[in-house]
Amino acid sequence: HEDVLSLALLVVIALLNLKIAERYKVEGYPTFAYFKDGKFAWKINERREDGFYNFMKNPVEPSPPELSWSKQSDGVHVLHLTAENFKTEVKKKKHALIIFYAPWCGYCKRAKPKFFEAAKILADDTRIVLGAVDCTTERSLCQEYKIEGFPTIIYLSYGKNRIDYSGKYETASFINFVESGGQISEYRCFFFRSQNSVPEFDFGNVVIVLDENNFDKIISSGNVFVMFFSPLCKHCKTVKSEFREAAKQSHFGKFAVVDCTAWNDLCERHGVKGYPTFRMFVNGVQHDYNGNHTSSDFTTAFMKIVASTKIDL
Repeated sequence: HEDVLSLALLVVIALLNLKIAERYKVEGYPTFAYFKDGKFAWKINERREDGFYNFMKNPVEPSPPELSWSKQSDGVHVLHLTAENFKTEVKKKKHALIIFYAPWCGYCKRAKPKFFEAAKILADDTRIVLGAVDCTTERSLCQEYKIEGFPTIIYLSYGKNRIDYSGKYETASFINFVESGGQISEYRCFFFRSQNSVPEFDFGNVVIVLDENNFDKIISSGNVFVMFFSPLCKHCKTVKSEFREAAKQSHFGKFAVVDCTAWNDLCERHGVKGYPTFRMFVNGVQHDYNGNHTSSDFTTAFMKIVASTKIDL
């Protein structure tokens, strides 16, 4: 490619000149930097011959790098781990679920909101921590744990007994995996046909309690958002307050619950296989809900489905 424009491309061999490495903030090898008129312009992330050629024909400043999750406001319930604090923090916890990621990784971005939501839901459980390691800045730590792709998610108990996660990037799946000590299971909770030792589970008077006797009558007309739950399911206990708050805010429909430990057959008829399961009914027509388990998400989704149904009519 002799016709490359007379613009300078510098390959910084930092090991031979540490002052150069420090001046241009070289953090990995090789590092490629673009210079214009003898002055540093910016680093480039090309690695292929055709990529270098195309860049030199039309040098354009690359987009700024993705921010590490530790610098993003939505990660407050996730413990951001480094080589300095990883072992001391993880050793304290009976259950630790750690995601090793790169900020630019598409699959990591897909997993992130579900992982963060799981961390928020489990924030009050002192036995559990959900942590994140940015492998673009914590290279040595990621090498120590033999991270070869992103995201890699692992379970540790008191810093030992590693189990790699291979499940779905879903909030419920993350919660189930870490609570069960690294066991893969499609559902967090299962049906209980006996009501022995079922704890009290009060949603308050803003939520309707459904059973075999009133279910069909109540959902056949109007708008009803139903939560199928088990009092024995830990996650249901966490979601309860969010669902109740959504019921308080609702002015376009009712919020109701079905206790599947008491009304197992009713839950089975509606395809409930794990807890909590959510269904929205508009004039008897069922719509599944698979969104986040927060009051604002419940309210927004319910309002949208009610509005869209009115338009369709």
